[in-house]
Amino acid sequence: MCSLSRFVTVWSVLEQRVADGRLPGYAAAVRHRGTTEVRTGGCLVRGGRDPVTADSLFRLSSLSKPYAGVLTLALAEDGVLALADPVTRWLPELAGFRVLAAPAGR
Repeated sequence: MCSLSRFVTVWSVLEQRVADGRLPGYAAAVRHRGTTEVRTGGCLVRGGRDPVTADSLFRLSSLSKPYAGVLTLALAEDGVLALADPVTRWLPELAGFRVLAAPAGR
């Protein structure tokens, strides 16, 4: 099962990156067994004064896909989910959506 102890390391790494000047700031959230923990640190821009808050907006481009992939693989490794599970098992709100399944678009 996924353990919150893994995230203690994540928080430490993020805080150290800010302290080293390698990361201007961060906002991260973890939801585990019905509890959500949000951590923030640093500033919105490098050298800035405005701190990152839980409501800060970031321009992520398409970076959410690699994060989602890594987190999904970590959950699979912990036995929380299987990579063969249908998406609707975990995201039932996606049931009924049609997805392109053939390169020809049919």
